[in-house]
Amino acid sequence: MRNTLISLDMLFVNDQKQIVTIHKNTKILSDQSYPATKPSIYVVEVLAGYTDKHNILVGDKINWMGTNLGNPQ
Repeated sequence: MRNTLISLDMLFVNDQKQIVTIHKNTKILSDQSYPATKPSIYVVEVLAGYTDKHNILVGDKINWMGTNLGNPQ
């Protein structure tokens, strides 16, 4: 990824907070595109290898503590 000096794992998350795509070990300083394979509204970037280390898979649910990601009431 351009201007990124470390390799990342990218998790694309849909509106149900379900992981729909994971791109592992992205290339540093690259213009390569990493699109989602299904509709998503969030991207979570973590250090490369994190998803393997923590056995994170497509279909898993993700939550952010202390953050309301739902529609405002």
